[in-house]
Amino acid sequence: MMHDLEFPCVNLPDDPLGIPHGADYVPVIQAGVNSTYTLDYLFNSRKNGRTCDCLGMGEKGMACLLEISPFVLAYRCQYPLLLQPARVALDEYVCGLRSEKPEIRRRDVLSLDIVVTATTQGGQLDYTVLSHKTEHDRLKTKVKRRLARERRDSEIVGYNHVVFSRSRVLDECGKSARQISLWGKGLDFNSELAAARDVGEFFYREYDYGALDVFLRKLARRLNLGIDQTYKLFSAAVNFGFIYIDLSHPVRTAYPVCLIQPNEAVPPWISYCGKVSSSLAA
Repeated sequence: MMHDLEFPCVNLPDDPLGIPHGADYVPVIQAGVNSTYTLDYLFNSRKNGRTCDCLGMGEKGMACLLEISPFVLAYRCQYPLLLQPARVALDEYVCGLRSEKPEIRRRDVLSLDIVVTATTQGGQLDYTVLSHKTEHDRLKTKVKRRLARERRDSEIVGYNHVVFSRSRVLDECGKSARQISLWGKGLDFNSELAAARDVGEFFYREYDYGALDVFLRKLARRLNLGIDQTYKLFSAAVNFGFIYIDLSHPVRTAYPVCLIQPNEAVPPWISYCGKVSSSLAA
């Protein structure tokens, strides 16, 4: 079954562990509620149809990239993963091999930073765990053990596992992605799919690498639209994958944007800026 990109992701089924997407999803840790972090961030996600709970700047930066990436159908922060021993005990109870329902304790549940839902080339749903750890923490034995446990239990249920670290590049790319999201505020992306495609085609055909605002005003005149609506459609075009932008270059009205050719574009967990030639750790 093919799954189209929608805003929000209302038609995605529950994942293989029975965890829902969208508004029905409940994170195991909620920012500002039961989090021990000093830097929690909440923001409304158009893609997920709910608020996102980010624990720290690194998670926030990655969430901003995922929010506008056309490679991502949905993403869930602070995802509850039942550890293998507890999952086996629960399966045995369900299958009638145990008479008493096992007690699930908090230590039986891992909180995974982010789980991304995407699709394979064959159209099947694919799940990737994104685990944020600083470069310094990744050298610690305790953190290495934690990551090994995450990777093992993620792979058991068929999820990919990627570790990322906050960096200057992630911060800058996150700011650019957030700006693109804000320009799309108030627009129903789903109903403007055709218009967003037209904007994307126009960009790749005629963009002269001048200031973004100058070009969008030219486009607004061509399409007989107001400039605010044109910015919204530009945002939609990026979200749908009709335009790919190198996010390592600041995305601002007075600056040019750096286009990426579609065949060179990659997901944020491969490269923060979206280009195959850029390193994830840069």
